[in-house]
Amino acid sequence: MKKFLKQTKQKGVPDFWIVAMMHHFILADVIKLHDVKALECLIDIKCCKLDNLNGFELDFIFDPERNLHFKKPVLTKTFYGEMERTIGTEIKWCTLLDECCLTREYNIRRKVLKSKKRESFFNLFNSTPRIDKPLYEGAIPRDYAIGLIIRDKFIPHAISWYNGDEYEDGKNVLKFI
Repeated sequence: MKKFLKQTKQKGVPDFWIVAMMHHFILADVIKLHDVKALECLIDIKCCKLDNLNGFELDFIFDPERNLHFKKPVLTKTFYGEMERTIGTEIKWCTLLDECCLTREYNIRRKVLKSKKRESFFNLFNSTPRIDKPLYEGAIPRDYAIGLIIRDKFIPHAISWYNGDEYEDGKNVLKFI
């Protein structure tokens, strides 16, 4: 058994976070098929409260050995105040692996690459300017709502989401959303 444990370099449960996220129906809706390969390299999600501010920070930590999608191993999203503003990590994608853009090659007269924005879980890391509260009239911006779900409902119960306990039992799902 010890010999087997030494042979495996990966610590923890393989694909723990992507499986747990896919069992959470709101997060699963945000994750697109093209996001899955990058999210399979996710090894931890941490939440920290901001000092002297009514906000929090989410850190998504990726395995630097397995992650071939972007250069930084930690992607951070900081939520300031009560829906005041957010600041996300600018993702430095590896060549042609940008999950937020669909890149196509055209050979009409010469080789041309065109990129088009598309829906992606990684759009969560886009920064948002100061939010004008009267504009939203009580509605919560999508990225802030997702951040609150991850902080309050998903991280504390990640094992239950991974096991599918919350996914299978509709009564429990409502309690965690």
